[in-house]
Amino acid sequence: VSPVTAVSPRTVTQDLSRTITVTCPTVCSSSTFMYLGVDCDAISRPGVVPEMPPFRTRSAPLQATGVTGEWFLTFDASNLTAGLFYHLCLDVDGSSTTRY
Repeated sequence: VSPVTAVSPRTVTQDLSRTITVTCPTVCSSSTFMYLGVDCDAISRPGVVPEMPPFRTRSAPLQATGVTGEWFLTFDASNLTAGLFYHLCLDVDGSSTTRY
């Protein structure tokens, strides 16, 4: 079960600096890391997950938007494959093995 209740936009383009807004009203913080991946890594990698084109982006920390429970995430989507389905993967606390 994911703590994320909304993501905007729901599709992304192959941009070097792509930003999405994430609604995560309960457990997310500036310590939360997220990435886009064909699947979410089954191996525990607390914090930064390295990029592995075209299968996943490098993970990045959430940044506050100023609205409670709303965050934004900026990542490099230039090496993703157009038309492929990617999951939004997250490590809530950025330093332990808790993942969604």
